[in-house]
Amino acid sequence: MLGSSISALSVNADDMDIKEHKASGFTGYYIGAALKADHITIGGTAESDTSMGYGALLGWRFQLNDKLLLGLEGNLDSRTGELKGYQSSFAFDYSWQLTTTIATVVGEGNNHMLYARLGVGGIKVDPTIHGRRFRSEHFEGALSALGYEWRLRENVGVRTEVSYISYDEELDFEQTQSSVSIIYNF
Repeated sequence: MLGSSISALSVNADDMDIKEHKASGFTGYYIGAALKADHITIGGTAESDTSMGYGALLGWRFQLNDKLLLGLEGNLDSRTGELKGYQSSFAFDYSWQLTTTIATVVGEGNNHMLYARLGVGGIKVDPTIHGRRFRSEHFEGALSALGYEWRLRENVGVRTEVSYISYDEELDFEQTQSSVSIIYNF
């Protein structure tokens, strides 16, 4: 009786409908390194030249179906650059981002992914006004981003992205950023 119960519970893999998940190369944990270019404005008058930076990112994505993914991502970036206005300047030290991601796998071979990220971003600013340095300020704001990722190998990809962060509506303080990253999926 026990033998017949065990054989009734056993499952033959050939009898199961096992579906290969086409987006699996983009799922799970990932890390990355990025080169970034920023354009920052404050008050609509003081504008930064394009400043360069580099950063690290860590994320996790899971698959909802063959083409749709959701995820979480965090970034920490180093900044170089200065914003100069009328008798004032603002040096930028670092920035960070925490976002959710929605993505879809597209194209032949399922090696291409389009994604959007929404979340928050922050930046550290060191102000100087009339030659006098003031205490560093931290600003946070709403972030939106659109990007494209191309899987080069099973675990390695390259992505490009454009993001926008509105830090302070009262100051009209905003940042537009473009980046290129190398991604490693675990």
